[in-house]
Amino acid sequence: MERALGVGEMLGSSLDAVLRRPFPAVAVALFDLVGLVVALLVFGAFGDAAMLPGGYRLTTFPYAIPEAMPSVADVHNAATLAFLRDAGIAPALAFLALMVIVTAYAEGGFIALLMRVYEDRADAPVASFVDVFAEGARRHFRAFLVYRLLLAGLAIFVLFAAPRTPYFTNYALGAFLVEFLVIFAPCIIVKEGSGPVAAIRGSVRLVADHLGTSLVMLLFLLLATGGASVLLGPLQRAVGEGPGLLAATFLYAPIGTALALFVLRVYLSFKPDEPLAEPAPAPSAGAAPA
Repeated sequence: MERALGVGEMLGSSLDAVLRRPFPAVAVALFDLVGLVVALLVFGAFGDAAMLPGGYRLTTFPYAIPEAMPSVADVHNAATLAFLRDAGIAPALAFLALMVIVTAYAEGGFIALLMRVYEDRADAPVASFVDVFAEGARRHFRAFLVYRLLLAGLAIFVLFAAPRTPYFTNYALGAFLVEFLVIFAPCIIVKEGSGPVAAIRGSVRLVADHLGTSLVMLLFLLLATGGASVLLGPLQRAVGEGPGLLAATFLYAPIGTALALFVLRVYLSFKPDEPLAEPAPAPSAGAAPA
């Protein structure tokens, strides 16, 4: 009988899988580079303040849950949406609109790549990975576009509406809670073919039904991103803002990919018809068949 993996074992096996097959991490690095180019076109600036964190952080709550499409901005303390508010409504909305489109296209392809990594297709050529990404991006673009628009609406509320309402409410913590509740929604969109609203409901239901495991997963995610922040921060200070951000982009890409695969594995472990189990050891050469 195959033994079910624990949460810590799923994180370790995800790191190992990405290190052995790093092609999805290339997609993460390219996604961040595209985000930097978009920021340069919109703001005319290149630097950490122009990065869009997945966790819609404010300066008073500098924590982000790694998204299904990870980004170095998730571990970059200086990358806060307060910069977008200060830049003005028009540039901020333009940047959000462009990044919603880019992220909606990339997210479906990226999760499809993670599915391929999860299937342990080590012999698959690079060309097939490109095809998997393109097909996943095309098939799920509409669902992710609506999903990303919903989250962008949350970002806009946190940016512009929250400062004009009573100060005793922690809107950053509220946004953090929402992202935790919908953390499995991208996996549900790709794996089950659900629409964005149904995927959000499904994610909330999974978190509620498996709250203990989900909280342990969240703890591992925050520890991993916090550790990455501690390691990458001195690098940027040593080599400068621009070169440091580029270096951090490529260094964080495999870490963010492993964390996204970790979330996918936890999600699949919740599905009774598709249990995530540790592979049984291969029989020795001299063993007789059962």
